[in-house]
Order: sequence, then C-alpha cells, then structure tokens
Amino acid sequence: MADTGNRQVQTRPGDDPELAARRAAAEAASDAWEQARALVELALALRQRGEPGEALDTVEAARVLYGDFEAPEEVGACDRLAARLLVELGHPEEACDRLEEASAALDAALASPTARARCHAQLATVLRGLGYLEDAADRLFAAAEAYLEADEVVAAGACRHDLGLVLAALHRPDEAEPQLLEARRIFLERRRRREVAVTAFNLGTVLHDQGRHDDAVERLLEARSIFAATGQEIEAAGCDQNLGVALADDGRPDEAVPRLEAARAVFAASGRPRNAAACDHDLAIVLGGLGRDDEADAHRRAAAAAGVGAPSGT
Repeated sequence: MADTGNRQVQTRPGDDPELAARRAAAEAASDAWEQARALVELALALRQRGEPGEALDTVEAARVLYGDFEAPEEVGACDRLAARLLVELGHPEEACDRLEEASAALDAALASPTARARCHAQLATVLRGLGYLEDAADRLFAAAEAYLEADEVVAAGACRHDLGLVLAALHRPDEAEPQLLEARRIFLERRRRREVAVTAFNLGTVLHDQGRHDDAVERLLEARSIFAATGQEIEAAGCDQNLGVALADDGRPDEAVPRLEAARAVFAASGRPRNAAACDHDLAIVLGGLGRDDEADAHRRAAAAAGVGAPSGT
C-alpha cells in the first residue's frame, strides 16, 4: 500500500475483475484525498454487487478521510451514500438521523445549494417511506428552493411534483394542486415530455379528488396523449382507467365504458390480472348505473375471482 497513513484495503479471492481493480486503486492511492475518492468508488461497486454491509464500512472510512480535510460537501456525499445503505440494511430511522445531521452540517458550512438540496431531497424520500409526511413536505420544499438557487430547474420541478403528491396524501389537495401545476410548467418549459405526462396524470388524480371531474379529464387526456405518442402502452392504459372513473363521475358513463374496456384489454394482454380486475370492478359499477345488469354482473364476478370487490348477491 502507498504510504498514505490510511486504511489498508485487501483484495479478496471472490472479487470479480472490476471489484479487484477498485480495491487495488484504493490500496495504491498516492494520498489520503485520492484514497477517499477510491474508497467511495469501491463502496458504490460493493453496493451494486449486493454487499451493503461492506459498502457501509467502506464509505465510513472515506468519510473519516474527508473529515480530516474539513471537506463538508464530500463528507455530506458520504453521509448520503451511507444513508442509502442503512435503508437497504433495514435501518431507515438511522438513515433519517444521519441525513438530518448531514443537512445541519451542510447548512452550518454554507455548502453549495446543490449539496443542500440533494440532502433535503434524500431525507424527504426516507421520511415518506416512514410515513412522516409533514416532515417530508418541509424537506421537499427546502430542496426545491435550494435547487432553484442552484439554477437546477428540472430538479426543482421534480421536488415540486413530489411535494404535490405528499400534500395530496395529507388530504390537502388545494395545496397539492399549485405544486403540481408549477412542476408541469417547468417540465413543459424544459420539454421534458415524460415528466409532463406523469405530472398531468397525478394532477388529474388530485383534481378528481377535489370533485373537479371535468378538469381531471382534461389533464388525464393530456397525459394519455403523451404516453400513447411515446409508446408507453401500460401508462396510457392507466390513464384510460382513470379517465373512465372521472367520466363516470362527471355524468358521462357512455364515454366511460369504452375507456375502461380499452384499459382492461391492455392490462389483460400484458399479464396484469389485478389491474384488469380493477377495471372489471369499475365497469361493473358504471354498467350497473346504465342498467346493463347482465354485463355488470359478468364484470363483477370477474373482479371478484381476482379478489377485487365482491361477487353479485353477496
């Protein structure tokens, strides 16, 4: 090993060539800074190969080296990788603690807005997974603001989109809507078609939950148009299913039925029986309202056979 004064890195008999090369690079690093960089690369390679425990130990060693250089952004990057590994190891609460400490340290060090934004956004993801939605919303807002400060507008739009979803999950659709609209505006401006479609789809859901069915239909049609044009058949079918429900709730059941039938056909053909059964369930409701009882009953039974809804007469 080069005389770096740092940890020794041993090659292992079971290493594949790339992993062996990563270990060798860390072993041969000419100084502590280069070894820290090599250790991070080694940790990433270990994670990719399903070795989160060793990857965590490795990135912790890199963090110590960066700490000796008083390099807050590199330390923060190590903390973010360590947090991902902690989640993979089944310790999300520890990951939260780690990211909260990292965020505070980055703020205290007046770190770049990008470094701060990434930490906020990752912490929001972990908090959402734990069900701490209010805290996640705060972090997503902070991440969006920091990304804008860094002029990373698309990343800010992604945070606005996720913030809208969190606010919707908190049953605050009036607050969710402007976040999603702002995300859509950003994605349209930057010509990010898939992101526009996903945001329009989720905006349609929020509008439907507000009882604004006609507006929901407009956004869902927008999403479907993009998904269909880009060959994303399953996503387009999801739009058709939601369109069917929104159209029915808007008092347009005759328009709803073909949408639901089309969605069901795609899901059935693509091996998604639960999705097809959900369409059967929706069709049973809409067709029953139209007085087409035999068809409604057939769809109801099909849904019940897949464990969705209940069979007729129960």
